[in-house]
Amino acid sequence: MTLGLDFALRDDEQQCPDCGGRRVAHAGSVDGLGDGLQARFRAFEYDHEAPEVIVEVTFGRMPGADFRPDETFAARYGHVHGQEDPACTLVTAGATEAPAVDLGRRLERPEALGHPRLEQFWEVNDLVLEHLAGEHGTACSCCGGDLDEFDRHVRFRLPDVIAALPDAEHTAGVGLSNHDPERADFLESVDHGCFVRSLLRLPLTGGYALTFGVWLEVSPETAQRIGRLWSSDLYFTLAFEGRLANALPLVGALGAPVTAGAPMPAEGIPLVRTSTDPALAQALTVPQDAAAAFEAAGMAPPLG
Repeated sequence: MTLGLDFALRDDEQQCPDCGGRRVAHAGSVDGLGDGLQARFRAFEYDHEAPEVIVEVTFGRMPGADFRPDETFAARYGHVHGQEDPACTLVTAGATEAPAVDLGRRLERPEALGHPRLEQFWEVNDLVLEHLAGEHGTACSCCGGDLDEFDRHVRFRLPDVIAALPDAEHTAGVGLSNHDPERADFLESVDHGCFVRSLLRLPLTGGYALTFGVWLEVSPETAQRIGRLWSSDLYFTLAFEGRLANALPLVGALGAPVTAGAPMPAEGIPLVRTSTDPALAQALTVPQDAAAAFEAAGMAPPLG
């Protein structure tokens, strides 16, 4: 029998209880299990440095009007240390709910591995992940969002090292994913390495922000992994390390190490999240003077 999901809830305003970052919650029910079996699911998308998803499925019965839970499975999907591609693994169930909430038996990994309903759990888990991945489409080539006065955008045409060459992108051994550098997402140079287009957002005073379309230098292996995930249903799990390949107005930070990953929701190009470079780390988190930043970027001053 074919299973179906009924997504009854989506909450975009939750916070991760551990780090305070953004968490998107989903909940619903499962149809088609047969034999009177019922199931409820919850899924949580976390906007961590390496984005991850927790899926919990509670199986039970409905002898009357109320759902009576038997047991709950849980799995985590995301980056695994020491492994290139994301993976899904069983975790202790019920961590997303208070102890007083009735979830039946909250299965730990060893017990879940030997449970007779494990196969049904994986089937529901996969359907949930496929649904979430389907929400993470592509949008505009820059950022996937609408521009406005308070969120201004600047796009670097090329990595600084390529822009400084006499023939720039026309130099022998330089290849772009699009003949127009403004629309390209990948660049490879025989002499200078691999680069991927990303967004870097700086908070400014007065509620303003300045978002740069930058290039990040990455290893060939990382570039290949990004390419595999970019157009796949698993793009939302993307997380990687690189170095900033453009000097930012007022900040500089050319060559600064950064971590980046798919934005949340995963629409558009990757987003720079953190840096160990002191100047860039501060610029990513502490608002700069909007007037000075816009002047340095060649933009009109803030309104008012």
